[in-house]
Amino acid sequence: MESKLILNAIIIDYDTAASAHLKDLLKDFGFIEVLGCAYSYESAKELIADNYDKTDLVFIDLNMHDADGMNLLSNISPQTKICFIENNADLALKSFDYNVIDYIIKPVSIDRLYKTLKKVKARQEAQSTQHNGNSHPRLAMDNLVLINVDHELKLIKVNSLVYIEAKGNYTSVHMDDGTTFTAYGLIRIWDDKLPIHDFFRIHRSTIINLHHVIKIERGSNDTGIIFLKGINKPLEVSRSHFSHLKHTFRLIGPH
Repeated sequence: MESKLILNAIIIDYDTAASAHLKDLLKDFGFIEVLGCAYSYESAKELIADNYDKTDLVFIDLNMHDADGMNLLSNISPQTKICFIENNADLALKSFDYNVIDYIIKPVSIDRLYKTLKKVKARQEAQSTQHNGNSHPRLAMDNLVLINVDHELKLIKVNSLVYIEAKGNYTSVHMDDGTTFTAYGLIRIWDDKLPIHDFFRIHRSTIINLHHVIKIERGSNDTGIIFLKGINKPLEVSRSHFSHLKHTFRLIGPH
């Protein structure tokens, strides 16, 4: 499993012995660097925040003594892989609701950890190859883009897009002149092509143009509500993407 790719990991577990055991096992893998360990809810929040943009993998036991560890998941970047390390399989179903790449039952063995890290490494290398490739360069705000609408080709300006919403194998495209049309193609195609500093994914089904944001409000359960120019209905920001939004744009004041 030798590779130049280095994965940064953090460990969150109230059990200091189990945490130390996992950290010791990870030393056998040359491509893993442990950035830190946390043993309580508050120290975990701090560790996540301090390493938000550079953590590739989080090992976490959600059964914390001082709080519900599930609440920590919304603080983790959507790009970070998560591995549950639990004493039993009770939380296995909940893992499907988050970016959980694996679920390990304690005590963690070297063979079981190898399988997890092989999966994580393969996923990370695939993403790295995709991001570093030049076959699909991102668009610029002043570019024109040709899209398929109702079996016809339509030219639109990138900066005239307000937001894009997934509709199965299609996307609903909302323009700044108030028009809306349905285009063929998955939303991830837009996500890979749009300017990364001007467009932001607020939900797995929605991408917005940040230049059209009027205001952002807090919703319930750590979600957000965003208002766009020319759009009557506010849009929901999911918990993980709201946390990412705040960290990306360095929210000042209490979070």
